[in-house]
Amino acid sequence: MLVHDIPPVFTWSAVAKTAGGGRLWTVPHAKPIPRSWTVAELEQLGKVPDSVLARRFHCAIKEVVMERERRGIALPTGPRRWTARELLLLGKMNDHELARRLRRPKHYAQRQRIQLKIPPFKPRARFRAWKPSEFLILGTMTDAEAGENEVNAAPTSRSDQPCLHQSQTRA
Repeated sequence: MLVHDIPPVFTWSAVAKTAGGGRLWTVPHAKPIPRSWTVAELEQLGKVPDSVLARRFHCAIKEVVMERERRGIALPTGPRRWTARELLLLGKMNDHELARRLRRPKHYAQRQRIQLKIPPFKPRARFRAWKPSEFLILGTMTDAEAGENEVNAAPTSRSDQPCLHQSQTRA
């Protein structure tokens, strides 16, 4: 086979060498010829395993993978059991980051953490609505001054109020 007899879809990348280092022969590697995909075929990408699509469309698995990745279509993985190492990570970082690292859907980490009654990594701050008197302060003083006024003000939430024991309330 001569070089000009080889179809243009082949590249000369692998070279076999003799023990002395000289070139013995070259081995052609075929590049996949880009194929045109129909809309029906494209709709199946990511929904059906790549190996099944390759068999169905009479092409290489690499072609299916290349097209799916080129279009940014993820290949969903089936549900799998939680390992002991993964369970230990619950509550050690936020659920979104843990799900990303474990390559699981975002809500799976949260659902598993809640089922095992593990507190979140950083609990959400308790929300307290602004009072009308606090809205009136806006724009009248600096933030530092407003913060000092708030510290000196009367307690606003139940946790700030002093706890009365039963012995103190009966008197």
